[in-house]
Amino acid sequence: MWLITPIGFFSIVRKPDGQRVGTLTVRARVRGDLEALRGLYLPGLGSIGESH
Repeated sequence: MWLITPIGFFSIVRKPDGQRVGTLTVRARVRGDLEALRGLYLPGLGSIGESH
């Protein structure tokens, strides 16, 4: 499910290995959306990776 917010367009999922360690994966279509999310609300957000 995608969430449309004033700061970006996000999808939050729990990958199979994430359940074991208690993490979620936040996805976005544009890197800037993740950077805005980190800057405004989630300073502890992990590294931002890219796939094509």
